[in-house]
Amino acid sequence: MYKTGGDFDSDYVEALHESLSQYGDFICFTDGDVPDYIQAQPLVHGWEGWWSKIEALGYSDDILLFDLDTVIVGDLIDMVTVVDSNRHQLIMLSDFYFPEKPASGIMYVPNELGISLYNNFAKRPDTYMASMRGDQEFIRYVLGDDIKRWDELLGDDYICSYKAHIIKSYPKHLKPKQVDVGKSKIICFHGKPRPKDVKDINVKL
Repeated sequence: MYKTGGDFDSDYVEALHESLSQYGDFICFTDGDVPDYIQAQPLVHGWEGWWSKIEALGYSDDILLFDLDTVIVGDLIDMVTVVDSNRHQLIMLSDFYFPEKPASGIMYVPNELGISLYNNFAKRPDTYMASMRGDQEFIRYVLGDDIKRWDELLGDDYICSYKAHIIKSYPKHLKPKQVDVGKSKIICFHGKPRPKDVKDINVKL
């Protein structure tokens, strides 16, 4: 999902394409321009910020969504296998600070469920956007917390947070799960710093 006007540019799209295109069709949902070799799916509703991810849920196929501030540092065969084994199940992250809550930075969405969520939201988007903080709160509102999580299916080490697990920057009252980042295949940035701001990991941007 590439929304123009913020901290991200097409370099992030190209980096994810390089990492992910080997696993299947790569599509960028965007209101901007990307290189010709990348398949683009135009955003049409103009929903602000992270709410634009809801538009991707209305796509005509199952989708595995990655936020642009995601860095792939290993092979994802195990993730592909998990998706193949859970074709009819929504899979989300556990929030890195509040793991009881689902997070949408990486999520697999089966088409039937995605269409249902999209149609629900599209009936009254202004109401939802005014009363909720973002797409993952909307999904939680509709489906509750009984959602499959990547850490349950792939283990705690597979996906790490740059802030919570690498630089350990968070309020002292929070206690994120312990993660062996040396075993992680994916690093999520979820906010600042952005991947381009970091020099101590192998980020090709």
